[in-house]
Amino acid sequence: MEEGMEWLYQSLVRSLKDVVIFDKLQDVFFMEKNRELKLRYLGDKLVLIFGMGEKTSQERIEKGDEGFISLFHSIRKWSP
Repeated sequence: MEEGMEWLYQSLVRSLKDVVIFDKLQDVFFMEKNRELKLRYLGDKLVLIFGMGEKTSQERIEKGDEGFISLFHSIRKWSP
């Protein structure tokens, strides 16, 4: 792992169901007081999300957070 790139290996890549909602994502997470969350649109409906670990993401899915689940087709850890 390259020095200074640890954050990237802790990031998640998510496939959006609709690319139009990307602009709304920051608002949704900000309103939930997750102000540390950063989003970067990668193209082709993919979003890089850092500041929310895989554990937190999985917890939201398991709790049935429909607002969260409905935004994405898939969620996976970032890999080069």
